[in-house]
Amino acid sequence: MNILRFSLLLAASALSRPAAAEPADVTPTDRVYQLSVVTADGTEFDDCATFRENHDLVLLAGGGLAIDWITEASDPSGRKFHAVTDGRVPSSNPIGLAVHGSFVGSDGIQGNAVNDLGLTFTFNGQLKRACLDNATYYPDQNPYAAAPAIPVLFEPGRGSLAGRGYVVELYGSATPQECLYFGIDGTLSRGNGANQNWGMDRLNSKRGTFQAVGSIVQGTAGRALRGERSSLGELRVHGIESDAAGLREIVGSGRRTDNCVN
Repeated sequence: MNILRFSLLLAASALSRPAAAEPADVTPTDRVYQLSVVTADGTEFDDCATFRENHDLVLLAGGGLAIDWITEASDPSGRKFHAVTDGRVPSSNPIGLAVHGSFVGSDGIQGNAVNDLGLTFTFNGQLKRACLDNATYYPDQNPYAAAPAIPVLFEPGRGSLAGRGYVVELYGSATPQECLYFGIDGTLSRGNGANQNWGMDRLNSKRGTFQAVGSIVQGTAGRALRGERSSLGELRVHGIESDAAGLREIVGSGRRTDNCVN
């Protein structure tokens, strides 16, 4: 059995199993976190994130932006989560935003995010009883909707995904097999022209990783992917889709190809 097939069987098994009960200190049921956020351009801001039991993640610094979140079913610790703006049209969210993170210990949180203009973010924070005065988090402009100060170009090279294509099996997705091509301009080309914008983790500095989100303009709102390349060259992918069919997790993996045909 080759590595790709083995990993895909593991992914399918994880999705088919009932989710194990999570420890009370891990499951965020209407839990509030005070966040410190940094953008790839070096802008820093505070936010207050509320994870609600109905799967709404409310970000006050985004003007009360509400996006959909789920925990990663294939993570045995139950600490990893994914979130994305609602893909239903018309959407109440004017931007595309994907958030990927984990709950740390009993009261911490950390992760990465990317918007549909290609700006990436990192964040960390602590559990709080409540947000401060809402006005504290409302800047003049929504920081999650900002464009990069300088257009991002990714250089192909050892350890980089830029300029490469991967054939990927995606369990849980509306399109179960796709060829993902990571353009140097930050465009992630998917099947049938369903493009997204991508960047690397840790403010575009961690090679071999990616996070991507769709947009209303491209007709891919509600789609988010995050992945990393293994030491054996396999691309492992997790993500989330939110559309009229509901909220669902995506998991899969794939191999490098020089012939992406969608």
